[in-house]
Amino acid sequence: MARIYLALALFATLLLVANLVVGLNGGDANGVAAEYLEARDALEVVARQQARGEAVTVELEAARSTLEAVTDRYQPIRISQRFHFLLGLLSALVVVLVNSIAMTYFIGTSRWCREVVETYSLSPALIERGRRIKRRNIPWSLSSILLIVAVITLGGASDPGANTTNPASWVVVHRLLAIGASCWIGWSFLQQVGLVGEQYELIEEIMEEVGRRGLEVEVRSAVGEEDESPPKAD
Repeated sequence: MARIYLALALFATLLLVANLVVGLNGGDANGVAAEYLEARDALEVVARQQARGEAVTVELEAARSTLEAVTDRYQPIRISQRFHFLLGLLSALVVVLVNSIAMTYFIGTSRWCREVVETYSLSPALIERGRRIKRRNIPWSLSSILLIVAVITLGGASDPGANTTNPASWVVVHRLLAIGASCWIGWSFLQQVGLVGEQYELIEEIMEEVGRRGLEVEVRSAVGEEDESPPKAD
């Protein structure tokens, strides 16, 4: 299980790093977006003035040329920002999923340990040991989930397409939080891999204790169904 979780954690971390690189190299989206909106508004003003006979064709063509030039600069940056958004959304979903898997695993295996220990009258210290491991994992999982939600929220606040009030003021905050959150989540995954390994060793120890008593353990699943024999753990 530790190897499987390590692979999932590495995948989630790579997505975070890739999206961080895309975001940092996406260009000044807010600056170019502001220029685009200004050029578009200027063209609309000149077009209305010409309709009233207050502007000449030269001014209209100049406004169109300015808008076209800004559009040529804005479109590649906007495409990059959209890719950054989609990759960020995928990264957030994977981070939440991987952390949820860890929490579910500890809940299921802790129950398994309790049922086996109580069924075969093993040392109660084994139950408490499993609970301690589960409690140590909770802060890592929850903090990672909350951080990635905060990063996504600030990303939306700094997107000129989503926030038309003052998105540029959120860019630096979003980037700093994204860098810090990516480092924290990567470290969190590393800690959780170690805890998953500890939990697996505990399960192996319990099964060895049962085996030494000459009992058979029918293994079902990490969250197993209630039965006379304990559910199987991976």
